[in-house]
Amino acid sequence: MYQSDFTKFMSEFLDKNPEVDQQRRELRLTLWDRKVSLDDQRRWKESSVAQKPYVYQPE
Repeated sequence: MYQSDFTKFMSEFLDKNPEVDQQRRELRLTLWDRKVSLDDQRRWKESSVAQKPYVYQPE
């Protein structure tokens, strides 16, 4: 089965440094695996500013 050079490199790197995978999992929890607050989502949508049709047009 074909493996790219990058895949081989990452496999070897993670075999030599198992703590990196653990750190990656912990950091992922801080960014992605969170409970979503519906109130925060509503406030974020209400506070957004509409973008102009052509953003590069000087005023």
